[in-house]
Amino acid sequence: MLANAAEVREGLLYVLGGGIEQLLVGEVPAEVAPTVVVIVDLDDGELGRPFTPHLRVESDAGDVLVDVDMPPAVPEPQVPDAGASHRFPMVFTVGMRVLAQGPHLLTVSVDGTDLAQAAFAVRLAGQPS
Repeated sequence: MLANAAEVREGLLYVLGGGIEQLLVGEVPAEVAPTVVVIVDLDDGELGRPFTPHLRVESDAGDVLVDVDMPPAVPEPQVPDAGASHRFPMVFTVGMRVLAQGPHLLTVSVDGTDLAQAAFAVRLAGQPS
């Protein structure tokens, strides 16, 4: 999900203005920096093991706007609960230069496996959608 702002504190996720589907800009190209919120379900064996999320943003025209490894994430070990999954929230602010209006796709992956995707559109402010 894209949001205006978010933070994780003591295992709790706080989101302000979540669920953004459009980024309004005054002109293109434009610099934007949405907040990306991802919650990953982990098994007991994955807790305490660091992993590196990879973030990619691509326009509908095929322009790659972001293709970068994010800082390593380390889910805190917890009391094992056989068969249970544990939710691990992550928050990233991603600066990018959008080149054109239209659909875009943000993908978060780890080791080549997609974890989450968020579709959004870039629109010029004051123009109909």
